[in-house]
Amino acid sequence: MLADLVFEPLYILPLVGFHACYVLAASCAWRLALRGSCGLQVTLMEAVAHVAALNLGKYVPGKVWGMFARGMALGERCGPSEVASATLQEQIALLHAGVVLGAVAAAIVISPAFWLVALGLALLVALTPLWLGLALRLVERMFKRMDGLLSRIADPRSYAKVFLAHVCVWLFLSLSLTVIEPAVLGVEPDLARTCWLILANVVGITVGFFAVFAPGGIGVREAVTTALLLPAMPVEHAVILTVLFRFWLMATELLMSIFLLHPRITRI
Repeated sequence: MLADLVFEPLYILPLVGFHACYVLAASCAWRLALRGSCGLQVTLMEAVAHVAALNLGKYVPGKVWGMFARGMALGERCGPSEVASATLQEQIALLHAGVVLGAVAAAIVISPAFWLVALGLALLVALTPLWLGLALRLVERMFKRMDGLLSRIADPRSYAKVFLAHVCVWLFLSLSLTVIEPAVLGVEPDLARTCWLILANVVGITVGFFAVFAPGGIGVREAVTTALLLPAMPVEHAVILTVLFRFWLMATELLMSIFLLHPRITRI
């Protein structure tokens, strides 16, 4: 397995570039969610620090605590219900964007007979903002105690902006994976292979998202991603790719968290 490894330094720059774009897209999505939920405008660097707190909490002790720490960092500028509204909008849009991007990728890699089905699914899901508002307002009327929480999530313009930002999050994160393959395995990328990698990455991360027992979805994400990559590459290549991608994400997320949060932690 290790004999298949190569090192192509040419791909280091695009790998770093795609990852930086992923972080910026995630930070912009959080800024948009805050602006839509509580009218709070935070700086880009502050949003990046919030993303760093979320990433750190994802591994120690868990993603929910990362969300809690991110809310605490806002202090009195944004109330608990408004932070919860922004977080819900962010997470719903994240999953929504993943389904749409995954469906489009599936439409390209699956046999042409499935094109219309996959594209129809993508179109149906893409229209979610149109019916999301009605559905959430109905739920809010049934549960009066939610105190406007769902109505803020349902704002079509606000949600559409967060959704589009998360499409970029998924795309740049998946492109990082597609760059690692030629960098360490020497395989030239093509459209079909790139779409397989995008599909496997989106599905793997989504399944890992719901694996609350695994910090950061460790193990679960890799198993699902590897299984989905088998039609496109040998099993040893799939294992190498998913493991190296996990190491890359963990290293960059933890280093970014330590670098950005260390001054804040030492002041506590």
